[in-house]
Amino acid sequence: MGYTEPPEPPTTMKIRLNQSWIAAAALGLLCALPASAQKKEVLAIGKIEPTKALAEDMQRKNRTIEMRRVIEAMDSHLISALAQTRKFTLVGRSDLADLLKEQDLGDSGIVDAESAAEKGKVKGAKFRLVTTVDSFLEENVEQVFAATGRKGTKRRFQLSAQAKVYDASTGELLEAPNVQIEKVDTIIVNDGGPVSDAKRTDDLMPALAREMAEKVAHRVVDVAFPVKVIDVEDKTVTLNRGDGGGIKAGEVWTVFGPSRNITDPDTGAVIKRKGRLIGKIKIVSVDPDSSQGEIVEGDGIGVGAILNRPQETIQPK
Repeated sequence: MGYTEPPEPPTTMKIRLNQSWIAAAALGLLCALPASAQKKEVLAIGKIEPTKALAEDMQRKNRTIEMRRVIEAMDSHLISALAQTRKFTLVGRSDLADLLKEQDLGDSGIVDAESAAEKGKVKGAKFRLVTTVDSFLEENVEQVFAATGRKGTKRRFQLSAQAKVYDASTGELLEAPNVQIEKVDTIIVNDGGPVSDAKRTDDLMPALAREMAEKVAHRVVDVAFPVKVIDVEDKTVTLNRGDGGGIKAGEVWTVFGPSRNITDPDTGAVIKRKGRLIGKIKIVSVDPDSSQGEIVEGDGIGVGAILNRPQETIQPK
């Protein structure tokens, strides 16, 4: 007489049914997602670090703590800023270390085993971002205001970082923009004593980190998804960039014709050539996923035209 498996206890059968129902529901939810939600490119984000030269310079000047405070704040703000662009599926290298605890990334299957040593090289990623801080300045200057005779201290922070954007599948460096930012505040001395709200200067560092992270995020999105005209109606154009993408009502953006790739005959390198300048657009409204602008210069702006964001410069003080 052959052996017959005993029937599963009712509790076990119920658990299996529940698991099957949950799996089916999850699959149905995934299929129901809009195509745009399923086609987001994966961006692997490396942990932000200072250059070796900057780290040594800050150590000599006893400014390592201040520099680290800004960089660590920038590291967390960067993921948030990139998420707000709604353009990527994000994988943060610094978060992976926490999620995996002490597991080896190369053996986990999450990181490509052949390139596990490369910062941010995550399996399935289309783009890879490596950000290095190459300049940090904290300066306090005593001042006397001639008009009132009062004394004060001007506190100034400057931060410069390079954001290297790679094609994760080929290792090709797509762009390495340098981003700079400055924050200044003045503490006025009242009646011979420090102002009661002098604490506000401590807010400069996190504000510096947050704004720098936003600028880096916007430049990264510009590399992966250039701002383009996706619809034209008379003098009104619709752009593929919305809230969170660093675009603001009132800004004037320059417009170029569609870019094209050309090949250097000597090296075989593929060079992306910018199209010709064809006009300017003033942004009039910004929505979550798109923006609208008014053509203020040029009459050849059509679908596919590429926009360049207004350039910002730090004036020496």
